[in-house]
Amino acid sequence: MDIENYCQNLIPKNILLKSVAVSVILNITLPIVFKFLIKKNILKYEKINKYKYFKQFIDMMIYHNDTKIVSSLIIAIIVFISVLIAKK
Repeated sequence: MDIENYCQNLIPKNILLKSVAVSVILNITLPIVFKFLIKKNILKYEKINKYKYFKQFIDMMIYHNDTKIVSSLIIAIIVFISVLIAKK
């Protein structure tokens, strides 16, 4: 059995494609939103640095903004596999 038939039998194709598309769109837009919030001083560095995990999250958002294509590809693969596993 090839992978295409396996995927079609497992879950509807539109659910899989929609999940991947939404994750890639979020991966592209969320870092832009956070960068805007920091630039407009809505999110202040003093408060960001106060919380270790929030700072790491913001750092990752900035990194994802710098590496849109590669991070979107990684996110798409992770979501694709996650949806396949979840429907088993």
